[in-house]
Amino acid sequence: YRYGFDDLGVVYTAIQHQGILYIGTNQGLYRYQSSSDSFQFIEQTRGQVWDLKVLHNKLYCFHDKGLFEVSSLKASQISSATGFWTAEPFEGELNPSYILGGYDGVYRYTEGSAPEKIEGFDVSSRFLSVAGNQLVVNHEKLGLFFLELDANAERIEAQKNIATIGSATSLFTLNEHIFYRSTEGIFEVDTKDKVLRFQKNFSNQLNFKTIRPSKSTVTPNGAAFLGEN
Repeated sequence: YRYGFDDLGVVYTAIQHQGILYIGTNQGLYRYQSSSDSFQFIEQTRGQVWDLKVLHNKLYCFHDKGLFEVSSLKASQISSATGFWTAEPFEGELNPSYILGGYDGVYRYTEGSAPEKIEGFDVSSRFLSVAGNQLVVNHEKLGLFFLELDANAERIEAQKNIATIGSATSLFTLNEHIFYRSTEGIFEVDTKDKVLRFQKNFSNQLNFKTIRPSKSTVTPNGAAFLGEN
């Protein structure tokens, strides 16, 4: 992305917080300075910024160097234990506020303390969704994981893995429903039965060329899905 003569890098995420626009790129974190109509680099953030989120009214930067809290032109590193992709809210008995997706698994995080690794899962967790005490994690090569947490979000008590369907896969949430997107179309993630349900109409609206059959089946690589909705 070029702004005037400045090359800010490839933009991956952007957010507006307290009236200030921040953008995360493959070169670091920048904020837009309206008074000078320019972007300013935020020190200590050189590298890949994967996501920006406001948690408890504070801005957090998920970076290949770890987790940062951002305030105006200052970034304070909270953890360098691993690179972090993103975070999702979680409600447990001890109320860990968030589950973080890391390069080497998933972490629980409460404001004022360092993120702590959740035992029993070491897969890079770029795409993460939370449904009650269950985590849904997508990995491009290893597939979709259903992870059941204990009440304190300290360890994984059970897990199920579904092989990847298609490529360029990701997760997103719409109206409190979790969806799996790939080159094969849109699938709703059924966290109760731990399967994927093909969404024919939704896929057609997004002009996907590949249309799944309307019967229950299993793909050759073992990725299970049920019917169509």
